[in-house]
Amino acid sequence: DPPGKVSIEARAAPGRVMIDVTDTGPGIPPHLRAGLFEAFHGSTRAGGTGLGLAIAADLVRAHGGSVNLVDVVRGATFRIVLPEHPGAPA
Repeated sequence: DPPGKVSIEARAAPGRVMIDVTDTGPGIPPHLRAGLFEAFHGSTRAGGTGLGLAIAADLVRAHGGSVNLVDVVRGATFRIVLPEHPGAPA
């Protein structure tokens, strides 16, 4: 199989910043979506621990934001939404 691609897109919206992280892989199986951001639940890789998305979600929430899986036709897209902080470094 050829290697997949990961793209990151960021855009400003009123009062917030949205970041989409998209890959061209096989996507997230429907039976794993409900607990995807829970520790020890979300891994789809052999040998994965299921901690990566749980840690990422905790970090985003610690900054007042949210992270969700966006329903897409192919691959997976995770959307991070963070509050806008005027005057913060870019």
